[in-house]
Amino acid sequence: MNSYLGTPTFAMETQTAKGIRGLANTITIGIVAAILAMIMAVAAIAIVGRVTGTYDTNLLASAIGVLALLCGLVALYLVMIILAIIGFWGVYKGRTEYGIAHERDVGRAMTFFIAAVVLFFASLGVSLASEAAALGDLSNPSDVTFTPSPVFSAVSAVIGTLFSVMVVLILYYLVKAFTPPEKQNLGIAAVGLYVLGTVLSGVLNLAFPISSNIADFNPWRLVPGIVSGLLGMISLVLFLVLYRDVYRRLKSHQIKPVWGTMAAQYPLQAQEYRWQPPPSY
Repeated sequence: MNSYLGTPTFAMETQTAKGIRGLANTITIGIVAAILAMIMAVAAIAIVGRVTGTYDTNLLASAIGVLALLCGLVALYLVMIILAIIGFWGVYKGRTEYGIAHERDVGRAMTFFIAAVVLFFASLGVSLASEAAALGDLSNPSDVTFTPSPVFSAVSAVIGTLFSVMVVLILYYLVKAFTPPEKQNLGIAAVGLYVLGTVLSGVLNLAFPISSNIADFNPWRLVPGIVSGLLGMISLVLFLVLYRDVYRRLKSHQIKPVWGTMAAQYPLQAQEYRWQPPPSY
């Protein structure tokens, strides 16, 4: 509650603050998902290392646990996508609230968002084409295989890397204008670590492809994925620190909206309510 000429006022969150808060929650869920993914990878290494070809109740229980973990991970990713879109749209709707520099950065983030959507569907198309090519001629069972070709693997890795770069640039530019000079390096480090982890994962997956034959599968080939996942998780932690700091300063009005501009007149009317005493008769 603020005071204006002795009259109490109630200032609600701006659209930008709401969006930043939603994205901070999305990043938190992303960190939890990254931790679960690494646990699942470690469990997979243990399970594959124990495969002996005989029935093992402990092994079966472990496999069921990993499957349950995978289902939970998929659910978290779905929640992340929904919250990320809502948060991004909130910031985009309030792009005129904090000046020209922020509006320009949000415009760049929208460009990266469109590119990420295009890359997502391109990756989906490549995956379907890869699976169709990997199956071979279904009329001849001897030609059926589940190993994708190196070409499809390379294209998929490039598209996946570009998609991750677009996502991390969206996160960076949505708060770039609010980041003080002493914390600019934090955002740059978050971007660098995320990109490094994604590139490392793509390169190592191409260099050490996972065999479709479990007898030839080396569980330690999952370790590079764990390392890249760890880098991505550290990046998300840095982004969370940055987003929480920005939200705190927006919420406390340390960063003030540019209410004087014509574009901000409607948000001003919609988000600030002055309390008036009831009329006396």
